[in-house]
Amino acid sequence: MNISRRYFMKLWPLLLLMVFVYAGLSVRQLNMDRDKRYHYGEVLEEVKLFSNGSEETKTVCQPKTKIALAKTHKTGSSTIQNILLRYGVKNDLVFALPPNSWMFNVIEPFNANIVLDGPWKDLGSFDIFAFHCRWNRLEVLRIVPEATFITILRDPIATFESNYVYMGKQKALNTSLNEYARKFVPQRSKRGPKDYVGRNNLLWDLGLDPRDVADKTKARALIVDADRNFDLVMIMERMDESLILLADILCWDLADVAYIKQNERLPDLRNKVGEESKAILREWLSNDYDLYNHFLSKFERQIDKFGRKRMALELERLQELNARITKDCVVAMRDIRDPNVKGGGLDAVYRLEPVPDKPWCVDYTLRETEFCKNIRESQSRRVKDLKVKEIMP
Repeated sequence: MNISRRYFMKLWPLLLLMVFVYAGLSVRQLNMDRDKRYHYGEVLEEVKLFSNGSEETKTVCQPKTKIALAKTHKTGSSTIQNILLRYGVKNDLVFALPPNSWMFNVIEPFNANIVLDGPWKDLGSFDIFAFHCRWNRLEVLRIVPEATFITILRDPIATFESNYVYMGKQKALNTSLNEYARKFVPQRSKRGPKDYVGRNNLLWDLGLDPRDVADKTKARALIVDADRNFDLVMIMERMDESLILLADILCWDLADVAYIKQNERLPDLRNKVGEESKAILREWLSNDYDLYNHFLSKFERQIDKFGRKRMALELERLQELNARITKDCVVAMRDIRDPNVKGGGLDAVYRLEPVPDKPWCVDYTLRETEFCKNIRESQSRRVKDLKVKEIMP
């Protein structure tokens, strides 16, 4: 008995240590399971259903992979696009790509035949539509008939100002936006059929005929149609909340919508819009404001439904993820006008320079031109592999 007791006295510190280690591993595994649920989007949420006094655990949803983005100009849509492209690449999804560019024709309404008759048709059904076009929902439905439809809007004056600079109109006219509002806006009641920048750009992006952008009745009809057919209309000024709602409707992990800002403009190329100019532009862009305000109000109701407290917690998590990715992945934000910066492009945005020894960082910083090129090459290889398999005995 004394011998057993001596052995126990010697062994009890080791036994106690083993208990602590086991408990620590168990907690760590629980955290890993929770993070895996968020990171990979497998078992995303469970609810307790009370039925006849008993509890059941039931999976709410599965990640959605059929998505169509109506990509609007200068609204933060490149950030949304980058998120969709990263998710699609990670999950081997098939993209509806423009045949030779990073954007479809934005002058004519989108026609699905350009994709359905293109080189990717042998890959089977398409999963993601995420490139600029003149939006035509019925044609997009031919490509991704079961898609979740999303888009993003921005305050119309801010949208116009950003387009005015980014598309080179300020440089071409050698006129500030304030001067443009006073001198040119009163003369431009209509929009030209080939104008990239013009009156009510948001409605034009969403498919309204350029001849009708000043027509209140037709603008209102498009707003009603958009309300009925888009599953989520995001708001650029509320980007993080928008992405949390996006992750929720797609049943994705929050990590899948973490991001680094794309196409962020250089500070010295921003116009400070005066109050007089704002009044002129607000009237000129009134149909876009009807669209924007309608969906801003709807956005607030969606957050109420999601839960304000829950949103605050998710915002904290997403912002931590974004800060970590930016710290880990970005060496510098280069002024693209610097001749030493590779890549070229319009001279209004920063060029993100990724950390060279972290290849997983690259996709977060890729511009859409480069990302589209990489995906095109990847899908071309997949088509070739399929054709080789077909001719093999």
